[in-house]
Amino acid sequence: MDSKISEILEILRRHFSCIPDFRHMPGFKVRISCHLRFESEPFNHIWGDNSPTSQLDGVDGLPAIYATVLKFSSSAPYGSIPSYRIPCLLGEPPRNDDISGQSVSLDIVPIENGAREEESFRAPVTIDLEPQEPTPGLVDVSIEANAENGQVIRGQLQSITVGIEDMFLKAIIPSDIAEDEIPAYYSQLFNALWEACGAPSNIGRETFQLKGQKGVAAISGTRSVKLLEVPADSLIRATEQYLAPFVVSVIGEPLVNMVKDGGIICNIIWKDSASDSFLESTTSVTGLERGPLHLTYGEDDESGSSINTSKRNMGCFLVLIFLPPRFHLLLQMEVSDLSTLVRIRTDYWPCLAYVDDYLEGLFLA
Repeated sequence: MDSKISEILEILRRHFSCIPDFRHMPGFKVRISCHLRFESEPFNHIWGDNSPTSQLDGVDGLPAIYATVLKFSSSAPYGSIPSYRIPCLLGEPPRNDDISGQSVSLDIVPIENGAREEESFRAPVTIDLEPQEPTPGLVDVSIEANAENGQVIRGQLQSITVGIEDMFLKAIIPSDIAEDEIPAYYSQLFNALWEACGAPSNIGRETFQLKGQKGVAAISGTRSVKLLEVPADSLIRATEQYLAPFVVSVIGEPLVNMVKDGGIICNIIWKDSASDSFLESTTSVTGLERGPLHLTYGEDDESGSSINTSKRNMGCFLVLIFLPPRFHLLLQMEVSDLSTLVRIRTDYWPCLAYVDDYLEGLFLA
């Protein structure tokens, strides 16, 4: 046991020594990608028949705004947020299919996956946050721009919502780790953090020096579980779409066979056998053969028969997420045919409420 704890501490010391202390140096950045757009018709109504128009890109009759400056602020602990500048933005042409009668003339919205429509009328915007705590919040946006006739446009745009998922980063890799050693390093780091967050007695009162050796971090872990009643194929698809960069290992031959050939999750540790000692230690109560959870009837059933919430345990995803500035979220997802038991460990307990909502939205929506 002493040897095991010594190995865990060595892995954790190496990991934390790569994490910058935001109190003494620039910390990790979180980037929120958005686009800025405005509709021509509402602007033309405001400007009237003599509205400023642009000949940009050969498009006649469309208004444009110039030298746009977007400024950001937030009551959430995101540090100082740099402003963003856009040289020129052309208004969107009227849309014939807009029958709602409701139109937002100037708007900034987060970019959704795969959204590439009408790019010539949308300016990409990047909001750089430096979280001091991994907390969801709102970013307020103000705008100042110039029209062609010299008119100055000032105002407040809708706020940008920052979710817990926007805080998800991959753990930093030490500079001396070779590329082919990265999967093994992430797997070892997951196991070390899992043990450290499991019980205080695992690492005692150990503290770890951060990069620059001016500050230290301590791990105070907490645990939670969540049952997701969703078929395995749906859970696998959602995991591949949203959590693939953070999966460090897939364990269990049935699950490995379903995931590995897809090629979306790659460069990780694959284990066909579920006899790994780490997995055994975390599933000793439930057992892989019977599934993750059983419900037993009491008074009405003297035989004590049980209802299994799933038929067959296919295997397990191990997910390692770094939460800036220096925290971690660990997921062990025990996948069965009809449900998945997610065991959660973290060294930042306030995130558990947000993670619970995130998992429901991700897998049960």
